[in-house]
Amino acid sequence: MDDIGAVNIYVYRSTDNEHFYYLRTFSYEDFPAMMTHNAYYYSKTPITFQGVAGCYYYANVDVYAAKDGSSSTRTYMTNVVQAAN
Repeated sequence: MDDIGAVNIYVYRSTDNEHFYYLRTFSYEDFPAMMTHNAYYYSKTPITFQGVAGCYYYANVDVYAAKDGSSSTRTYMTNVVQAAN
């Protein structure tokens, strides 16, 4: 691939695991290491996030790949996790 990685990571939070609200975005423009070049895969997006104990979180991740002038972006939803006490 010419470029591969995450374009945006959108984080959502809930206190009851039912009603989730948008919390913040991590963008490759702010964190350039979310994207790499000349690789077939990339799984080392260096983002850490400190949640509030007891709250639930998930993320929507826009992944991007480009090769020879063609590109594709898809969105994937992570599993919901609860921040530990």
